Amino acid sequence: FNPPSGVNCNTGGNVAIIFSEEFDNNNAGWTGNIGNSNGNWEIPNNATSNNTGADAAHSGSNYMNYEASTQSPNTGNIVSPAIDLSTAQNQAELSFWMHAFGSNIGTLNVGASSNANGPFTELYSWTGQYQANQSDPWIQVGVDLATYIGQTMYLSFTYKRANVGVSYQGDLAIDLIEVTTCQSCV
Repeated sequence: FNPPSGVNCNTGGNVAIIFSEEFDNNNAGWTGNIGNSNGNWEIPNNATSNNTGADAAHSGSNYMNYEASTQSPNTGNIVSPAIDLSTAQNQAELSFWMHAFGSNIGTLNVGASSNANGPFTELYSWTGQYQANQSDPWIQVGVDLATYIGQTMYLSFTYKRANVGVSYQGDLAIDLIEVTTCQSCV
């Protein structure tokens, strides 16, 4: 796993969070496979699955969860609203919290693009279970976004559940997605 390294604005400017999403406003501006059935990303309204997924949000009251109830379909994708890095300076970093508990956790790929329809360049990938128990704490992941400074970008979270084991034990969750950068002093 890849923890955040943080943004250092020692050449001037202030650290600023320019995008933040904890899914408490449902899925405002997100597109893709969003729904309340297998093979979709969903906001579970504090309901938990048995032997898979998170038992509570990391931040706020909601989180985004991939629902893996049966064998098919087994891939879902969500795309963020536009994230404006046009005034960013020097460094930019994505951080998000992940909960991957279940015997059938597959692969989460995180990508970025200057177009909402892609293609998305893969920036981070995780395969398999991370937490040992449903109640274990979430982990924070960090991804360098420096190559997108000066642009408007979109993030993609694509999850492909593994095709082995117990199909319903493949729920993976993400929460508190933030993009941090340096911005010039006012």
